[in-house]
Amino acid sequence: MPQPRSKRPSEPSEATWSLRLLGPAHLESSGIALEPLERKTAALLAYLALEGPTPRSKIAGLLWPEVDEGRARGNLRQCLHRLKRLCGEDLVVSEEILRLVGDLETDVVGLEAQAFTGEYGPALRLEGELLFGHDYDDCPELAEWLEASHERLRGVRLEAMQAQGKALEAAGDYSRALGWAERALAQEPVSEEAHRWTMRLHYLLGDRAGALRAYHRCREVLERELGIAPMAETQALARLIDRGGELPGAAQPKRAAIPLSVLRPPCLVGREHEWAALEAAWERG
Repeated sequence: MPQPRSKRPSEPSEATWSLRLLGPAHLESSGIALEPLERKTAALLAYLALEGPTPRSKIAGLLWPEVDEGRARGNLRQCLHRLKRLCGEDLVVSEEILRLVGDLETDVVGLEAQAFTGEYGPALRLEGELLFGHDYDDCPELAEWLEASHERLRGVRLEAMQAQGKALEAAGDYSRALGWAERALAQEPVSEEAHRWTMRLHYLLGDRAGALRAYHRCREVLERELGIAPMAETQALARLIDRGGELPGAAQPKRAAIPLSVLRPPCLVGREHEWAALEAAWERG
């Protein structure tokens, strides 16, 4: 395991540190990755990175809820000492209010900050789940915070996928836009907005049957997961597609395609028995 050399208190640090929280949590020194962090050290750094300066007593209670405050604070001191020994310097300013040192780069913080300004590249490039491989069932409040952070990160990534796909749709590049719509749907399977988006893009590509299959998939997922029917807006889109109507506000396709009148043969909607019979006949050849 790479170990940055220890330094005297007066000696300036030569290491450049980065904290990676997406996937197995670890520190990197000047581009060299250390072994994955122990789970409570990882949680300590993740909480300070995402929540900012936090009272020592709160951190201790989050990480060691099963013991009294005195023992929890003692455990926290040991955790900070091990981290300093690992790095050869302090990455956490160890006062009554704990905070990360100002120059510590963190992947998920950078991702959220850039997405806030409308730069979604990092959200599309950076893979991995926050604190992957660690569970905190013995720390209920921390586990609840981590789940909320997962939801927040999923929201950022979903927004990034939608922004990328909508830009491609606006440019008439429906095929690539559909790829992002499908990724967004995989991220949020019960999102009717994502289902309508895939329906719309299939239809704009001339795949009327695919658009109606997307509607049936939406209906099945909502019934199975939530016990509800699609909203009126979703049903209205399905009826418009079934009639072969024009979608309002659609951009021109990026490339000339086969006329929609050719690619949109008559299609059944709302007649599940006949639909199933046709698909079975097709598969039998």
